[in-house]
Amino acid sequence: MQPTAPANPPPPKPPAGHTDDRLGDALRHLAARFADRPTPLGEVLDILGPRASALLVVICALPFSTPISIPGLSTPFGLVILLLATRYLAGLPPWLPSRLRQVELPPAFLAKLLAASARLVGWLEHRLRPGRLASLVDREWKLRLHTTVVILAALLLMLPLPPLPPSPTPCPPSWRWS
Repeated sequence: MQPTAPANPPPPKPPAGHTDDRLGDALRHLAARFADRPTPLGEVLDILGPRASALLVVICALPFSTPISIPGLSTPFGLVILLLATRYLAGLPPWLPSRLRQVELPPAFLAKLLAASARLVGWLEHRLRPGRLASLVDREWKLRLHTTVVILAALLLMLPLPPLPPSPTPCPPSWRWS
């Protein structure tokens, strides 16, 4: 008697770096896991895996989500985002110097930081409903395309452009109809 194929084939393998569990849940789990001992920063990054790159890019991009520009901040933050995204595109984990990887975070501080991050990420995950737009990241080439766009945005962020003065009108005077 020949073995029969299963009625439902297994689902396709998710692309590299993709996980089904939510980042907010992973951060809550880490907060509980590291609540009683000092933890090296490198260990936290190792446990988060590829999601650590995305989380660090989001953290580095947060200062630029406000309408107030902070002079001198875009170039170093753009460089960090560029390095993180380039390593993610190459399939490598985020890199930190060994000195920073060995920095031990106190348990009270780390638990509060991870709990606050879990609340923020959980709120974002609830609002954005990650499964709704799964077709945008269901293939490896799509993830690479998005990462390439992040790299281009980081390069633009690094350009030494002068700060723009705040304008009370949406258009400069030369663009208005007279």
